[in-house]
Amino acid sequence: MLPKREVLQRLIRANTSFILYGQKASGKTTLIHSLFKETNTNFIEINCTLANKKSNFLKLFNVELHKYLRSKGLKSEHSGSPANLDTWINEFKKIINEAPEAAHEALEDLYIFMDNIEEMSIS
Repeated sequence: MLPKREVLQRLIRANTSFILYGQKASGKTTLIHSLFKETNTNFIEINCTLANKKSNFLKLFNVELHKYLRSKGLKSEHSGSPANLDTWINEFKKIINEAPEAAHEALEDLYIFMDNIEEMSIS
């Protein structure tokens, strides 16, 4: 059973993290997409079926984050898949240090929507 739309809208507007869990094909993704649109919320979507391993997740997240930052006018060069998390963090720090106010504004209200998380393996 999904919570009422109003409850989810309040969570989104309050910048509260939450997990929406339910049976497959119950409308969770459709609901979240429509709520993000209604509330004019910025989000990055990661489909964990595609990012089924840690390295794939980092690569996919990196691509989506760079697309989002460029859409907000931040200089963000996508240099392929980072070798590891430390490399990714250092690349991300460079972006933030070049335009700290713009980066803060762009990331302040950003949601990361992970779909099909049960498909993800951390090994």
